[in-house]
Amino acid sequence: MSLYTERAERAAEVADEDIGATTSVPDAAAPAATGSADVSTEPVTVGTRLARARAAQELEIEELSRRTYIRPGVLRRMEENDFEACGGDCYARGQLRILSVVLNVDGDELVSLFDQDLAESDSTIEDDDPWQSTQRRGARTLVWLGLLILLVVLGLVTRVGWF
Repeated sequence: MSLYTERAERAAEVADEDIGATTSVPDAAAPAATGSADVSTEPVTVGTRLARARAAQELEIEELSRRTYIRPGVLRRMEENDFEACGGDCYARGQLRILSVVLNVDGDELVSLFDQDLAESDSTIEDDDPWQSTQRRGARTLVWLGLLILLVVLGLVTRVGWF
C-alpha cells in the first residue's frame, strides 16, 4: 500500500468522525445561501472550490490540517489560490487529492482545474518576456567567448616565452 493511499484512507476515517466544529470562510468563498446557482462574474478557482467545500463540511483550517497532515498556513494559501507553499506542482497535486478525499470533492476535477490554471499562468509569463531565454543564451555566449580568448592569450604567452 502506498503512502498516498494510507494517508488518504486515514484522512477519510478521521473525516467520518463527527467533530461539531464551526468555520469561518471569507464571503467571496462562501456558497450562495439561496440555493440558486452562483452567478458571480469571478471565475471559480481551485482555491475557491476548496474554501467552499471546507465551508460545506463546517471545518476549521486547523481541523482540516489535522485530518490531512497539511500545515494550516499551506491550506490558507491554497484557499487563496496560491500553491507556492506546497513545494512544487507535483506536491500540490498530491495535496489536492488528499484534500478531495476529506472534503468529498472530485480529486481529478481539482487537479485538472489546477493544471489549467498552471498552464494559463505559464503562458502568461512567457508572453510577458519573450526575450528572456535569448538574453540568457547571449550571456552564456559571452562567458564562453571570454574563456576562449583567455585560453588563446595564455597559449600565446607561454608559446612566445614571455614568462
